[in-house]
Amino acid sequence: MRPIALLPLIAALLADVATATDTDPQHFSPAAAENVVVDPYVGDGALALDAAGYVGRGPFEFGCNHTSLDIAELLPDEHIVWLETAHFRIGCALPAVAVAGSRQWQEHLRGELTVLAGKLSGVDPRTRKLDRFLRAHLCAQRLEVLYGDVLQLLGRDADEFPSPPGHDPRRPETFLGLGRHLGMSAKFTVLLLARASDLQRYTAAHQGWATADPTTFLDTRVGTIRFVAAGDTAHGIGGDEEVLATLLTYHVAQSLYAGYRSFGHMLPAWLPRGLALHHARQVSTRVPVTPMRDEAEREFYRQWQKQLGILRKDWSFTPLADLFQTIDEKRLDEQRSLESWALVEWLTAERPAELRAFVHAMKAPFHDRLRFPTNEELLARQQLALEQSFGTDAAGLELAWRQHTGPKTKVRRRR
Repeated sequence: MRPIALLPLIAALLADVATATDTDPQHFSPAAAENVVVDPYVGDGALALDAAGYVGRGPFEFGCNHTSLDIAELLPDEHIVWLETAHFRIGCALPAVAVAGSRQWQEHLRGELTVLAGKLSGVDPRTRKLDRFLRAHLCAQRLEVLYGDVLQLLGRDADEFPSPPGHDPRRPETFLGLGRHLGMSAKFTVLLLARASDLQRYTAAHQGWATADPTTFLDTRVGTIRFVAAGDTAHGIGGDEEVLATLLTYHVAQSLYAGYRSFGHMLPAWLPRGLALHHARQVSTRVPVTPMRDEAEREFYRQWQKQLGILRKDWSFTPLADLFQTIDEKRLDEQRSLESWALVEWLTAERPAELRAFVHAMKAPFHDRLRFPTNEELLARQQLALEQSFGTDAAGLELAWRQHTGPKTKVRRRR
């Protein structure tokens, strides 16, 4: 995955986000809608869409200077299913796939399909094949579930966030962002295409460079964070639903935390990595979510729980004081990713209120959102947030973690 891409004139563009608003779907003429096959699960009626919890299925604004119609025109060979939920605008063109995988994964998928069957007609939780419409609906459902999970971790209600132009960043104590979607002005967007060649065409046209890799992109003009990926690349989301569900959760979780209180700066690498892994590994512990060089690395990821026990045995973790200094996520190797995840797991289980206070403090605006912080300023903010949220520094937090989860020393009785 590429890190969030920042446009060259980012300082000026951040100010533009304050005036961005969600585009009313009625702005687009229904007569201009894409010529697509009728969705067998919702038909073509508004009542069925509403009953399923959808706002609509396009046409809608998707990013700066382009709509779902523009994407369909640019990529005529992609059979894109468009869906709009409360917090996402989604385009999915992934092909049909057989239900496969471990028993644990299939049970998870059956549970998802059972919930979906309660909202959409014709969904069979026992199906052995997921058609392209069903995969799109599963994506939409997963994204809204993830959104709710992120809100819960943050200790926030969806209706707390302001309507555009949002709160005044000069008052960081009350600043929750510039819009209704975790603080972002517009809904988060997701585009899943069938072919890498078409993803390259799309990213060249609308993101400034051509890439076939899964990519997260900050669209400052509209005020959205977008995740795009293609199905026929090495990560395998096109032909494996477990891979799709896990990678989608991981990447979009990073988008949601980046968008909290409106995107204004990056975070120290351990925090978004650990938070995103927390959500992704609840979907599957078998699917690696970061690039792996070989099967040995993939197997190491699948054995994280065992590896965690080994690290705890003699407490051979990277000191938190060192881990917390890393800014660039590319510098987090497999063990440091494991440590970031393990720390977040402990904090969410044992100290959730302090964790949400820490994330909230880390996302407070810098410099009235007129410029980005330096690395030194970001690390100084982290040190202060640790003291304010946990009442200690990195070494003290590590000591508390070790005392709670580390090896227990037996005390010999004196005779």
